[in-house]
Amino acid sequence: MTLIADSIIIQGMERLYTLLEAADALRLSENTTRRHIKTGRLRARKIGKVWRVTQSALDELTTGDEADANDEADARRTLAETRPDEFIAWDAAKAALDAAPKAS
Repeated sequence: MTLIADSIIIQGMERLYTLLEAADALRLSENTTRRHIKTGRLRARKIGKVWRVTQSALDELTTGDEADANDEADARRTLAETRPDEFIAWDAAKAALDAAPKAS
């Protein structure tokens, strides 16, 4: 086994990235990458206390069609999880802003 930074490369197997390396490769924050793992958008395994992500899992996430479908599914899930009182608060705030005098 060859150790390169925190990445593990085992001969005959694909590269395993740490959470931070995967986030850097995806140009996302660690929290967003962790959320993608938690929601299943990004396949990963926890080895000990450290999340590991394969190159193929990164490739799957970044392919256009699947990424677009997952974004749409996330948007629908977020909308479904929004409580009705949050919509009411948003509508009231928007109405107050619309009614406020415009600065010249």
